Amino acid sequence: MSLTPPNDKDTVFANEKGRIPWAKKKKIGENAIIGDLLGKERKGGVFRVRKMSTFKKAEKWQQTLGKDMAGMQHAIWATKDGRVFGVEHNLYQPDASISTMKAHHNKYRNSRGRVSQAGREDLQIGRHVFLDKMFITKQRFNAYMKYLKKRIGKGKGDWNKAATALKTPRPKWIKGHGTRGDRVRDSVDHPVFPSVMVSNEISYMQKHGARNRIMQKAIKSQTENR
Repeated sequence: MSLTPPNDKDTVFANEKGRIPWAKKKKIGENAIIGDLLGKERKGGVFRVRKMSTFKKAEKWQQTLGKDMAGMQHAIWATKDGRVFGVEHNLYQPDASISTMKAHHNKYRNSRGRVSQAGREDLQIGRHVFLDKMFITKQRFNAYMKYLKKRIGKGKGDWNKAATALKTPRPKWIKGHGTRGDRVRDSVDHPVFPSVMVSNEISYMQKHGARNRIMQKAIKSQTENR
């Protein structure tokens, strides 16, 4: 469970007091989401957040510029040197629903669930610059973040049944995901072959576990600590 994301090299294992930094792991998950959505240092990401006043000004720009926009469906702003920045109609979403934002986000996610690319490069045609990001308000961004935060710990939660059987403590943000695909067979009291068998049968977790050798690392860490 500790080896399953979110984590980093400093939070994978318990500290010297035997405590697992669960709160830090959750924060890592939240920061990863923000990085995927907005990028870093104004680079990357798949969304751009703007105030409602920006969208109101954009409506005026649209009326002023009319349809002579080199195929651009909606202007966002214009600069003093005459360049017009805008987006295609489906990316102008001040009132975007969760499903609309989710569909746009998923378009750029890889098999690990992370954003594999930050959209194509901005396209410039004459004085028009096409921005390949979905433009939303802060309110809609916060709503989507709230939705995504509920999913943090889902991978860890796939080990809940085993954790319960082995009396392993973990926080509510992991417990809340229930027991979907993990199985456990506790035979520690067997007189000849005492053992515990745990497995996770969720397909994406099996791929992640095989790729990162989670079970091998977990067993190795326990044998080294004894």
